[in-house]
Amino acid sequence: MDLTQSEASRSDTATSSEASSGSGSLSPAVAETLMRLALAVRGTFTTMREEQSPHHGSVCSKRLQDRIQRDFPEEYDAIVNVMYGRSWKKYLAARAGILCFEVAHNAAQPNTEWLLATGVLRCYLRTENIERVKEADSMLGCLVRDKCRGDLERSCRTILMEEFAALHFSHCAVEEDSDETSDEAAYETSDEAAYETSEETAEEAAEETSEDKFPVEDYSLGSLALWQPVLRRLWMHPVEGRRVRLRELRRCCQQLGFHVRVRCRWTELLGNNLLQRYIRTCVLRVLLNVVAPPLEPSTGGNLDAMDGALVLSFDASLGEYTLRLEGTQLWGRIPPVPGHFLRQE
Repeated sequence: MDLTQSEASRSDTATSSEASSGSGSLSPAVAETLMRLALAVRGTFTTMREEQSPHHGSVCSKRLQDRIQRDFPEEYDAIVNVMYGRSWKKYLAARAGILCFEVAHNAAQPNTEWLLATGVLRCYLRTENIERVKEADSMLGCLVRDKCRGDLERSCRTILMEEFAALHFSHCAVEEDSDETSDEAAYETSDEAAYETSEETAEEAAEETSEDKFPVEDYSLGSLALWQPVLRRLWMHPVEGRRVRLRELRRCCQQLGFHVRVRCRWTELLGNNLLQRYIRTCVLRVLLNVVAPPLEPSTGGNLDAMDGALVLSFDASLGEYTLRLEGTQLWGRIPPVPGHFLRQE
């Protein structure tokens, strides 16, 4: 639902009057701080609403709060912490013309559970009809559902395969360096003429190699460093019976979340906790790529606790190592590294 110009005008007028109400006994400096913070809150709220376009649903109160604390720390401390006893909800209602509601268990409209986690605090303008806001939330939930089942899982798979390829190419480069070192040692035992000839040949080969191959640094995703030992243990160097607890993947998924937010701008609709739930399930769907866990909304994520462990075993019938989730029928194969796999920017 789009706000009409008259509704927006009334809302802005209400914000100005609310921000200045009760400030007659305050010093000019405090009154100015009240007004500045209220306008900043409303401006940030509007920006977050624009991220939902063309729908105008509720906004995550915590994410709005985090942005204000980050951008206006002094004003936030002086007004919200001191004047309103650290109650963000009371401040919004009293000074910014913004009301909040808590998402109750099993009270969400269809598909809204993809967008709203139970117990979270959502906010909307005082001038808006809350039922229409919730209808918009339902439409946003449909969008998030479709994006999670397509774009999110695809992005997680792409990023992990890029890092896997980076490890593979780095490993190959190390082996090549070792071979060259051994060759150079052999050249030192030969006569001078043979050495010079070999050196020229090696330089020409190195030049051709540098032109035909991408430098290893191009495949480096340094901020995914936590994934490197995990991928080595699970995919690069599998060992019968090796176990990796799902809890060990929590921090890895947090790193992955940063890259996902950069690539998938629609994730601005989700708070960090909710996005992490979906990322963790998508990661399991990448690792357990034959029989995978379902990707479910926030209220139905039975794998959210991240209990159990991934176990490697050699399947004689397939002639390869497989990865299984302990105590379940879920399993996957170790993917090959395509020679042409390049990092997506």
